[in-house]
Amino acid sequence: MLKIKTIATLALLSFNAYAYHGHGFKIVSEKTTHTPGFTATIFSMDSLTPNTVHKVEAKANNSDGQTKQYIKVSGTHKVILQNTTTSTKRYSITYTLSCASALNNFERNIDLEPNGAFIDGSYDYGTVQKSNIGRYDIIVQTSVDGYESASKEDHGNLNIHK
Repeated sequence: MLKIKTIATLALLSFNAYAYHGHGFKIVSEKTTHTPGFTATIFSMDSLTPNTVHKVEAKANNSDGQTKQYIKVSGTHKVILQNTTTSTKRYSITYTLSCASALNNFERNIDLEPNGAFIDGSYDYGTVQKSNIGRYDIIVQTSVDGYESASKEDHGNLNIHK
């Protein structure tokens, strides 16, 4: 008889929606990767107004729950890009949500034309189920690489009790 002991069971929330706005940009590619058994959902929040040439934010939310129950882990990502040069610039934008050994990673590559703007605010979440009491790190990271680069990371806590 084969016994399988599960320390962490992770569930998929199947809704995926990506929204953004701006002008003078082209989505080159989008890709989501995750650890086996865990995929998070990410969707756009209310529109943001550009107020800087380059802005990157990340925020992790704390969560509490009991062993063997599904618990939501979440965070937010914000990116504001504006191309003030006279040539098209390529950017790679990455949103990451992780909790313990679970990881969800969303990547988007864009070409931003001269005087173009790209604005996105996204909410990222997934559910996790833990068998052991304790505190687990929730990490949310937003990064931009390209003509300019920036990265922000925030930490939250998942507290599991009996």
